[in-house]
Amino acid sequence: MQKTNEFLLNFFSEKKKNFLRGFFAFFSFFLVILLIQSFFNKDDSYIAKLSIENIIHTDNDLSNLLDNLNEDKNLKAVLIDVNSPGGTIVGSQTIYNKLKRLGENVPIAVSMKEVAASGGYLVSLAADRIFCYKGTVTGSIGVILQTMNFNTFLEKIGLEPLVVKSGNMKSVPNPLERLNEEKKEKIAGLVDNMAKQFLDLVVENRNLNDKEIDLVSDGSVFTGVQAVKVNLVDEIGDEEDAISWLKKKANLDDKIEVLDIKKPSGLLNDFNLNDAHILKKLSGFLAIWLI
Repeated sequence: MQKTNEFLLNFFSEKKKNFLRGFFAFFSFFLVILLIQSFFNKDDSYIAKLSIENIIHTDNDLSNLLDNLNEDKNLKAVLIDVNSPGGTIVGSQTIYNKLKRLGENVPIAVSMKEVAASGGYLVSLAADRIFCYKGTVTGSIGVILQTMNFNTFLEKIGLEPLVVKSGNMKSVPNPLERLNEEKKEKIAGLVDNMAKQFLDLVVENRNLNDKEIDLVSDGSVFTGVQAVKVNLVDEIGDEEDAISWLKKKANLDDKIEVLDIKKPSGLLNDFNLNDAHILKKLSGFLAIWLI
């Protein structure tokens, strides 16, 4: 009888052990499956945050970065921090065009900082919504050409510049020759045409009425409060307000990650020498077109 009891105890003990082993094996397998599924179903969605600062010019690194973002399926929205007084026309138009293409796939919001004027405002026009601080300086819609004339100075020191060129309008404006009315009119025509390109973008993107166009088309600058009143900016708000709007616009989870996207680092970028390089180009004796 005792042997029978021992046999039964051992039998059920082994049964219990086998059951526990099977249970833990199944549990471990189930856990591994969940982990694998979690890994492959991981949500890599994010909001990209980029900064456009200082003088705007043709920037291949930024252009390539925007192209790469446009191909990223995990990108759900874009926040652009703008803090720029302006720059070259082509540089500003290039960024605007890149952002417009990006905006065909994801919503874009701009958060203006201290200044987003002239070219800094032009690139902001690509956004679906523009936020700024009350004290932000923006506007300055127009184009400026700056040059010098050294003739009077050269005459005083007894020098006469000699300019030989193939056509009357070649290399105009030139600091070594005076401008007659014909040359001034042609230069003014170029400035007016470029200014019209800028203003057309403003009217197209901001849907301005005639009164608002008159208020902003003379190159005036505005505070953030004034800019909202003349419809250059959508609302007063900070970066967090812009992010909240993007989440709502794209129906995103409140916990979605906001990634600070930066251009490739290099020696020139680290010491801000790229801006110094472009400034050197812009400050030559031959005038450059700035907005």
